[in-house]
Amino acid sequence: MKPRSLVCGLLLAAVWVQAASVSAVPLGTAFTYQGRLEQSGSPANGDFDLRLNLLDSPDPVLGNLIGTTTLLNVPVSDGLFTVEVDFGNVFTGDALWLELQVRPAGVGSLVPLSPTQPITATPYAQAALTGSGGPTGPTGATGPAGSAGPQGATGAQGPTGPQGPTGPAPASAICTWDGRTYSTGTLCIAPTSGTCGFTVPLYRCESSGAWSQAGSSTRCGVHDTC
Repeated sequence: MKPRSLVCGLLLAAVWVQAASVSAVPLGTAFTYQGRLEQSGSPANGDFDLRLNLLDSPDPVLGNLIGTTTLLNVPVSDGLFTVEVDFGNVFTGDALWLELQVRPAGVGSLVPLSPTQPITATPYAQAALTGSGGPTGPTGATGPAGSAGPQGATGAQGPTGPQGPTGPAPASAICTWDGRTYSTGTLCIAPTSGTCGFTVPLYRCESSGAWSQAGSSTRCGVHDTC
C-alpha cells in the first residue's frame, strides 16, 4: 500500500449545537470529526493511525502548531471514519486549519495529507457559552445632555508684582591670536601650510574669550587667517 495515495475529505459534524441543548451538562471542548479516506482511488478499509494537527495557517511549514492529537487503530469502513477530537479551549475566533497525517495501523511513518482543511464556524459555538467571541450588540441610544450649571463669579485681579532685577549685560569678550584681537563670533582659520583648497580647522571666537573649533574650511578664499 502507498500511504501517500490517501486522500482525506473533511466534514465537521454539528456536535456543538447538539451539546449546547443539554442544559444540565456543561459543554466541553471536544468536537466530532468525520472524514473519508481513499486508497488508490477506492474507499479505504481497515484500521489506521491518525494524527490531527491544529494550525494557525493553511501552510503546515509556515503555520504555528496550536494543538495536536494522535489516535491509533481508528476503524475505517468503506472509506469513512468518525473520531472525537479535543484540542482544549483554543477556539477564540481566529482562523485555524486542520492537517491530517495517516498511516495503516502500526505500519511505516505518518504521511501528511494535502491540502489542510479550514475549521468552520461550528466549533466556535462554545464561545457563546463562555461570553467570548460573540458578536457585539448594537450601541444604545445616547441619553439627553444635562443642563449647564450657573457660571461662577470672576475673581478680582491681584496686584502687579515688583519688577525683577536687571540681568547682567551680555559678554563682549575679545579673543586674541598671535598678538591680534578678534571680536566675539569671528570665524577664522589657523595659519597652516598647504595649497589653496587644502582643508584646515575652522575656529570661532566665543564670548568667554576662548577659541573653539567650529568644523573645517578650505585654506583660502573663505575665511581670514587668524
